[in-house]
Amino acid sequence: MSGPKAADVQPKLRRAVEEIGKQVDQARRNAERLSKIEAVDLDAGIRATEEIERKVAANPLTDTIRRHASEEVSALERQRAVFREKMELARREQEKAAELRREAVRLHNQADQLLRGAVSAAQTAARGLATSFGWDLRIEDRKATQARQQAKEALRLERAASESIRRALDHKKNAKSAYDAAWVLGRQHLEKFNSVSTQAAEQEKAERIAEENQRNAMAGKSGTDALLASIHGLRHEKFAPGELAALQPAVAEFRGAFDRKDYAAAAEISSGLLPRLRTLEQKVMQRQNEFDAAMLSAQNALKAAREEISVLDRNELIRWTAEEQAVNNAFDAISGAEERIAAEQFGEAEALIGPSLEAIRKFAAAAEERSNAAAQRMELAEVIMNALYEQGYDSPTYYYAQQNAAGADVEFSDLTIFAKAPGVRGDMRMNIDLDGKVRLEVEGIAEGEEAACHQLVSDLQKGVGDEIDFVMTDWGRAAGIDSEAKVAIREQVRTQEKTRERQKNG
Repeated sequence: MSGPKAADVQPKLRRAVEEIGKQVDQARRNAERLSKIEAVDLDAGIRATEEIERKVAANPLTDTIRRHASEEVSALERQRAVFREKMELARREQEKAAELRREAVRLHNQADQLLRGAVSAAQTAARGLATSFGWDLRIEDRKATQARQQAKEALRLERAASESIRRALDHKKNAKSAYDAAWVLGRQHLEKFNSVSTQAAEQEKAERIAEENQRNAMAGKSGTDALLASIHGLRHEKFAPGELAALQPAVAEFRGAFDRKDYAAAAEISSGLLPRLRTLEQKVMQRQNEFDAAMLSAQNALKAAREEISVLDRNELIRWTAEEQAVNNAFDAISGAEERIAAEQFGEAEALIGPSLEAIRKFAAAAEERSNAAAQRMELAEVIMNALYEQGYDSPTYYYAQQNAAGADVEFSDLTIFAKAPGVRGDMRMNIDLDGKVRLEVEGIAEGEEAACHQLVSDLQKGVGDEIDFVMTDWGRAAGIDSEAKVAIREQVRTQEKTRERQKNG
């Protein structure tokens, strides 16, 4: 009976199984990445920050505060505004992460459905092959083709899901950083609010004191105590070394006057002391906030970078890019960022992490692209070598154009196939680049024997005709034999593929 036979269906089924394997591997990697998204715990940070948010909302700026701490009100309002901005940013980033995760799951589910269809089709084809006994295998041939197509589409969907997962992880980590920053700002605001509220309450009490100097002195004391308590609660020696010590003589003078009940002197001293303490507090607070924000940003960037590159194989990147020094430098730079963070060089650490992570991403993309192209090229080479072998050539050999310093093949360099002809002329030598373009030479053809060259190439075209669209577009000296010859060589693997297997041993 006519129609596909086992030898026709088996290569298709093998490639379908390979595509299914790639899809399964991509799905596994996506599952690992999804687990990393789940590992970024926002719940504790959200609960803590929302508790701060409720306390901020429950402690409005009262008329008493506005009346007795007017110079502090604008600072408190700025703190509240920045805190709200951070909360809004955190929630936006969290929602973006959730949306991208849902998209990734949707794509993964579509891919999984296609994969199940591919597996079912492949199993049907395999069962038919096992019981064919040489019969016509149209159904099995169709099922093998269907299995590969569904597996390839499933792999495309999984790769799209992978990109959504990567973006979701970035947004979730951004949300975590924003919640962390909001928590710090909110706690700082509450501490400042409590201090100012206490100061305002004491000044309200001072208003009821009849004597003006006494009231002013008491207000100065409450302001001085509140500012000193706030400054001592900050790391003032780190961010303004020696500046508080420089104000201690004035503080001691104020307290001495107040203790002697010399309220006029105390009020006079406090009028000059309070602005200096307030300026110092604001300076230290700003520098400390900048330091803490830079530290958190660098630490989060380092953690995110380490998690992202943990799924990559450094040796595979070197193998497919041949950029050993650059790949090692990028990985080592991310490791070296930890030392910069320990040395409080946060900007330098992020300057190392960002470009290095971007370089690793480019290396990973290039490695994946080249490894896929190399696999496709090897399929093409197998088709050509099978055809040459079946036409009576010796078992074809192949080799790569480049080797690295260790002597190993550079698998994305040009691939050369050589097949010895059965006679004294007509040896075939083909060079295939990574894009699948072929340069073919027929060796040992003398002047005047171009027809023999034309015949050998025509036989090769017929031999691979069922698997690839192999069109000679530059016949060289044999061009006159084919008036339709063009100027380049083109080949393209068809959707309906058929591969004949070479017998390796005679």
